[in-house]
Amino acid sequence: MPLSEYEQQMLRQMEQALSADDPQLVSQLRNLGSSRPSNRRLAIGVIGVIVGLALIVTAVLVPLIPLGALGFAVMVATAGYALWPTSRRPRLATVNPDGTTGPARSGARTKGARRDSSFMQRMEDRWDRRRDDNWR
Repeated sequence: MPLSEYEQQMLRQMEQALSADDPQLVSQLRNLGSSRPSNRRLAIGVIGVIVGLALIVTAVLVPLIPLGALGFAVMVATAGYALWPTSRRPRLATVNPDGTTGPARSGARTKGARRDSSFMQRMEDRWDRRRDDNWR
């Protein structure tokens, strides 16, 4: 079901706000799906699939079930190796109150965040404060 005109406009506004607020995140998200396996990994995968297929054919000609299972395992493992994304996980960072980022700290809490309030309540409070600050 396509988005209505209003929903499309709101989505565009949200994208523009995100681009203005955190351009580094936007560039990371754009590059997320563009990782392509290297030629070396693809070559290893193709060779592994061919070897695995040869093992399966051999296991059929010489009735050895474990050899066929080994051939299948080799095929799956090398195909997975060839197609698995090579990009590393992004580094975690903490956003400081002034908007800059720093190294991630375990157990870090923002000032004024009460321990007894729920995560969602804190997020809603932050959203309300941000919206109020932008409209002034």
